[in-house]
Amino acid sequence: MQIIFHVDNIEEYLHKGKDYNFPDPPDRFPYPDCKCRVKLKKHGFYYRYYLDGSNCVKIAIRR
Repeated sequence: MQIIFHVDNIEEYLHKGKDYNFPDPPDRFPYPDCKCRVKLKKHGFYYRYYLDGSNCVKIAIRR
């Protein structure tokens, strides 16, 4: 499941990297048809590249 969130200040996100204040996962799976009773967990990070014109920056994405 992906949790999409809005970053107000991309410079802060790029500067803090893994230390950015990522949102907590929901207590339950958000779909009413799902019977899952397990609390979702954060599972580390993976990296992607952020392209802004001629700048290419490696960013941390929360799993």
